[in-house]
Amino acid sequence: MADIKAKVKNLRESGNYFSSGYRPAFKINKDYLSTGEIKLIGRKKLDVGESCEAYISFLTPEIYPESMWKGKKLIFLEGEKITGEAIVEEVYNQILLLK
Repeated sequence: MADIKAKVKNLRESGNYFSSGYRPAFKINKDYLSTGEIKLIGRKKLDVGESCEAYISFLTPEIYPESMWKGKKLIFLEGEKITGEAIVEEVYNQILLLK
């Protein structure tokens, strides 16, 4: 089950698309990065500059509780390169929900 639903945007400078199942690192807060998996909704791939809704599942959500809310902007990366952004639309995992 997904932890959040978000609107994701491909910002890769390389010009490459990413596919559903993409697993970048997400900057959860100033101190923590977490791996997560993006499952695009209604699409198989997302070209540079395009946006769509997606489900995101994080690897270790229990380590950063109460860190998500509707409208929060997350960036995702490959190494130090920003490859996209996600704007949280819904939080499904109650551990993550800011109270």
